[in-house]
Amino acid sequence: MTTIAGRTPVLVDGFTGTRTSRTVVHTLLNSGDPAISIRPAGLRTGTLSALFETQAQAQALADALATGAVQRYTDSDAGGSFRFVPSGRIEVRLDDSTRAAWWVTFDYSEVA
Repeated sequence: MTTIAGRTPVLVDGFTGTRTSRTVVHTLLNSGDPAISIRPAGLRTGTLSALFETQAQAQALADALATGAVQRYTDSDAGGSFRFVPSGRIEVRLDDSTRAAWWVTFDYSEVA
């Protein structure tokens, strides 16, 4: 079971997560070997889409995401959990196929 900000969607689809490497490679003049500053990768950023049965359920998640608070994503099937903040758009839209279910799509940034 997946929960997002305390809400349980029917389906999570379109989950993307990217971690940017923060290692820096410096090309040195008159040297074949670069100088390297190794740093750990940053936290995840990405986009998540969640499907809900009703517009009210979808809007409840969108409203929770818009509060400006740190939220939690938990997937008990995959054993994963992380804290995040919405970091871009929060979109609520009617499902094109069913014309009954509702999607919430949002950009996120993981927080420690």
